[in-house]
Amino acid sequence: MTMTDLPLPQTLPDDKAQTLSHAWSNFDLELSLRPLKNAPHPFYVRRPDNPLANLKHRLLRGANEHPKVFFSGLRGSGKSTELLHLHTDAALRRAYWPIFFSIRDDVSPQEVDHRDILLAIARHIYRALRQQGYGAAVSEPLRKKINAWNGRVQEEIVTRLGSRFSGLGINVTPFNLLGLQIDLEPKERKILRRVIDENLLDLIALLNELAEIAARAVGRRPLILIDDLDKPEYAQARKIFHEKKDFLLRPQIAIVYTVSSNLFFDDTFVSLQDHAELLPNILVERWDAASRRVFREEQGYAVLREFVMRRMDDNLIEPSALEALIRFSGGVFREAVRLMRSAISSAMRARAGKVRLADVQQAVNLVGFEYQRMLRESDWEVLRRVYRLKSRPSGDSLRFLLQSLAILQYQTIASAASGAGRPAAQWFDVHPALRRVLDENTA
Repeated sequence: MTMTDLPLPQTLPDDKAQTLSHAWSNFDLELSLRPLKNAPHPFYVRRPDNPLANLKHRLLRGANEHPKVFFSGLRGSGKSTELLHLHTDAALRRAYWPIFFSIRDDVSPQEVDHRDILLAIARHIYRALRQQGYGAAVSEPLRKKINAWNGRVQEEIVTRLGSRFSGLGINVTPFNLLGLQIDLEPKERKILRRVIDENLLDLIALLNELAEIAARAVGRRPLILIDDLDKPEYAQARKIFHEKKDFLLRPQIAIVYTVSSNLFFDDTFVSLQDHAELLPNILVERWDAASRRVFREEQGYAVLREFVMRRMDDNLIEPSALEALIRFSGGVFREAVRLMRSAISSAMRARAGKVRLADVQQAVNLVGFEYQRMLRESDWEVLRRVYRLKSRPSGDSLRFLLQSLAILQYQTIASAASGAGRPAAQWFDVHPALRRVLDENTA
């Protein structure tokens, strides 16, 4: 679903759980923290050090230069939530007409490529103009160009696919060819994309014209925020963001693309680093390289404590259990949710009135067992080095270990006096649930 200036709900109930069964629902991994019209979602927690300040600065500084930002972060770090809040940010809305959508709305993330992304952008801008009452602003000459492009592409597809395509609905709406791919065989899908490829530069030209129409009609240029582009497998993501990156940089539109962390830390991503922003995990620990020790980070604990307490009453969890859950989450919101849901289930099975330390420990053990089943011996060698050195490992296994959260990446944010929020240090560590296993094996 496209989100532009469509009316947002004025209020949401304060859904803070008073029972364990209610709390279990509040820790749903798929729960979307969509903001209210004039306020954040009740479960939203503001991060310390404002890690999105750089991303906002890029967009606001370059409003007339069509900035492109490749937005990354470890799985579960909160990218989708932060994109939703960028969409409603007052300063960005004064400068832009934000349009948020998930690529899942148009095509499976496992099948997406650069052509699909550009088609999706065109479709969502075109649809948003019509939904917001600006359809009349699309001039007749531009309508003719759009219809001519759409008709030409469809005609070429029919020529190459014949009657098979005719039965799929030839009179598709402008830029809506993506939906047809669901009904096509892989070979036919390749033909469809080849036809789009041959007409891709014309599509980008139409995109630019649509952006100009929007700027005149709405009074602000579009800002496209695309979620779930971090979901494709590594090989496909590398093709999109490395081999075909020039096409993604061509539209004269401000765009934020989400990118997976395993690609962000890949050497092939160097050419896009100047356009990239990384959403760090919450610092619940701080690595001191001089003393080679890890220290507890109280500010990070406070953030995760608020994260939990916004969703459930504090009487539903023992203080020691909450502290353990924060420590073993590694500062990753998704891991905190996963551990809490498992711990709540354990408490409910035991007919306990609250989550106990034993419930959290059982949840942590389950995560550890899961890793032990999936990791190879070569992965354990990498994990031992990371655990010992706190530095970025090399080798192909890094991608898998980052994506699976077996390795976590952290950034220490500089103070305003020392760097206006720029990263001052970067370090790596293993998932806290794996540390006990590593300690036992090295004892």
